Order: sequence, then structure tokens, then C-alpha cells
Amino acid sequence: MHQAALVALVRASAGFDLPVGLVPLLQPREETYPSGALDIVGAGVLQDFEIAHMIAAHVHPAVRPGAIAIGSGFINAAADEITITVQGRGGHGAYPNEATDAVAAIAHIAIGLPEVVRRTVPPLRPAIISIGTMTAGEGAANVLPGEARIRATMRTTTPADREALLIAVEVLATHQAAAYGTEAVVDIQHGEPVLLNDAILADYADDWLARLGIDGAEPMRSLGADDFSYYCDAVPSVMCFVGVETAGVDPQPPLHHPQFLPTEAAVGAVAQALLAGYLAGAERILGHEHHRSQFLEGVPSSPVPSLSAND
Repeated sequence: MHQAALVALVRASAGFDLPVGLVPLLQPREETYPSGALDIVGAGVLQDFEIAHMIAAHVHPAVRPGAIAIGSGFINAAADEITITVQGRGGHGAYPNEATDAVAAIAHIAIGLPEVVRRTVPPLRPAIISIGTMTAGEGAANVLPGEARIRATMRTTTPADREALLIAVEVLATHQAAAYGTEAVVDIQHGEPVLLNDAILADYADDWLARLGIDGAEPMRSLGADDFSYYCDAVPSVMCFVGVETAGVDPQPPLHHPQFLPTEAAVGAVAQALLAGYLAGAERILGHEHHRSQFLEGVPSSPVPSLSAND
């Protein structure tokens, strides 16, 4: 969906004398660490092509269909993966006094993680730790395993909260494990930083949505994460969210659900979001007031027509 929209925009722009260069960028591995965006930034691609701004659009069923949500500031959270491994001394379930129970330790660590968030991060700043996997033992009912493990994702919205929460998790894990006569090792896989939309670009892009006759929605902020944040750290950039729907399904499936399949109209909506972002970036590069009249000469008075990958 996203790549089809980018193809549509590039094909549509090929026949115009653009005011500033448009560089389409296809990146690998957005869903795994280390991410493709980090590779691209580290390889100097932005400098090689003299990129001043990056624009992205992402479909989302939480935004009303056809509408585009932009907004400035915090959009997506920083994401880190936490693995906590507890080492104890295995034994027989009938003689727990002769073992050190890794299961009991890991269970209390799991229960304590939400409390760590509550006691570390102010309640008006979103943050969360969610456990995705907890493993211990080989399936026997009467064997106390010697090792147990938690894998969790941590989401924060400020660098300070991110650092403080990682320290607090290690303190909880090591001390809780010690209370049960075990040892805990905490491994952190650092992921994407906080995604912050540039305020000036976001304001310009919202203005262009209105001028192009495109429905603008309230900003879409969530504890989801996207490696586009690495571009935001490198140059002033904007991530847009485009409202989509899956036909014939009620309730609407969320992202990553096996039934999530937006209609083809989403291709045009995503392309329009990228177009508004491009115009905002070009306007900022060339100068806001002086060049606005030049842009408006080519903007239709009615809403722009739908774009598809075939246009």
C-alpha cells in the first residue's frame, strides 16, 4: 500500500518541473532490529542526496477513512526490547527448600514491571512495559526449573523517561531475583527513538491539506514505534497517518491483523499525504511567503483527484 502510493506520486511528478528535488526512498527491515532507516542514515544517504526534509505516510484504521492526520511534536514512542533472564538452582517440586526457584522470581518480576513504570514516569507522560514472552521449564509438573526468562517491549515518549525506566527495570530485576536466592541478567536491545514531527513542516503540511481540499484529522499519537524516527533525528521531518478501512469487516481490524486489507482508495489517499508533505518541505526550503503564490498557481480550486498506482 505504502510503496504503491509512492510509485503513484513519483509517476505523477515526473511530468512537472519540480521546485525542489523529490527523492523516493524505499527502506528495508522496518520491523526488525537494527532497522533499515538506521542503516540509511548511517550510510550517509541523506547527505549524498542533500536531503533537507523527509516525509512519510502510514495507513491507520484509527483515523477516519480518507482523512490525513499530521500534527507536530510527539507522534510515536521510543521502543526498546528487554530480556530478563533469571538463573536459579533447579530441583524437585516436592523439595523446594533444596532449590532456588527461578519461576517464583520471574513471576514477581513480571508483576512488578507495571509498578516500576508507575513509580518512575510521571502519569501525564505516556510510557508502558508489556511482556510478550515468559518461559520457564520443559513441561514437567514436578520439576523446578533452574532458568526462566521474560521478553518485553518498553515504550517511552521522552529521552529522560527512557533512561530512567531502563535503570529502574534493572534495579527491580536484580533485587527481586536476589530476594529469591537467584540472579537476574537484564539485556537491553535499543530500538527506535521517539518520533517527533517538526512543528513548522507539520503546520505547512496541514495548511496544504486544506488548500488541496483534503480532509485533515486530529494528530494521531500512539505508543507505536516506527524507524522513521531516525530520519526525524537527522533532518526536520513529518510522519502522516492516513485513515483507511477494510471493506466488509466489522469491527474494523487493527494494524498487523490478518484481516487488515485497506481498499484501493487508500493508495490515492497516501499519495496525497506525501504530496502535501512534499509541498510543505519545498515551501520551507524556498521560503514561506515569497514562494507561496508560485505554488498556488498550479493548485486546483477543487479537491485534487484521486491518485492510484496506475495514474
